[in-house]
Amino acid sequence: MASVVSPCRYGWIFPVALEKDQVRINLGVGLWKADSVSGHSVADFYERFISTNSVLQRWRSGATVTKPVGCHVGLGLWRNDVATNGVLRIGDAANLADPLTGDGIGNALLSGRLVAQAIHGASNRQDGARAWQAAHDATLRPELRQALAMRQALMTSTGKNVAAHLLTAVPFLRRRVHAAFFGEMPYRHLIRGGSRMAHL
Repeated sequence: MASVVSPCRYGWIFPVALEKDQVRINLGVGLWKADSVSGHSVADFYERFISTNSVLQRWRSGATVTKPVGCHVGLGLWRNDVATNGVLRIGDAANLADPLTGDGIGNALLSGRLVAQAIHGASNRQDGARAWQAAHDATLRPELRQALAMRQALMTSTGKNVAAHLLTAVPFLRRRVHAAFFGEMPYRHLIRGGSRMAHL
């Protein structure tokens, strides 16, 4: 499950393992570097998230917390080699986090499926690598670029106001945005129309 902190900062709660007397969870926050607030660190947002989330408040009593760790999530938008030295990378390892939502799970699953298809149809390792790179370039790279363009437009006051008006006044657009956010429709089909993604 995930819990949104703000449009530019978000938090997550992922169950990791169910053991005899306890449940281990992974929790954290994410934010865009450009959207960070002066004077506040990622650790500040993390503390805010765990202190205000109602689910965590029920679990926090008696919990053992390990030392927090963090890392940057790469976005491979312009040149992204996802098959190098015999390694076919997917998900965050291939820099496939969505530039608009920050989500990584959807593209991780999709990239895993595309890699499986590339390997299945290949006669050797090199063909599999080339097929995965081609599938990435044709399917994922255009979506990542579209997501970034939308994010940049929405980061301006005018963009936010226009988007809020359109989502209120145009119900079919609101449904399309919802579908795109949940991976049911490509970003590029939001305005000009189109059907569900063929691979979903």
